[in-house]
Amino acid sequence: MNRTYQAYKLAAELVSDPTFGDYTLADAEIERRKWDKNKVASWGVGTVNYSEFRTRLKSAGYDAKFLDGIDLGRSNLFDNHNLIFTVYDDEGRPVGFSARRLDDKGPKYTNTATTGLECAIF
Repeated sequence: MNRTYQAYKLAAELVSDPTFGDYTLADAEIERRKWDKNKVASWGVGTVNYSEFRTRLKSAGYDAKFLDGIDLGRSNLFDNHNLIFTVYDDEGRPVGFSARRLDDKGPKYTNTATTGLECAIF
């Protein structure tokens, strides 16, 4: 399970890194809501480019089967058309993600479903 927490921690770091991915839509939404971009990032909110996100996780040693098994392989969730919110447990560890679609080309909200029976953290 520790490996799952590590993968989720890296995913949360990528989501909240304002220099990672295309922030065009996310910046417009953050500005529309009059949120402080630095504060939002510190809360684990942001966006990612799916292919860059997947590549970075794989280069950190996580294979595709593992990422898909813990729900970090979803292109409909980890996408720069979404504003992604990190969900933390009571110990402050990232355990899930929720996303708000920023265009009208998909469901308005998407969430991580599960991290699997073998490594369930969410």
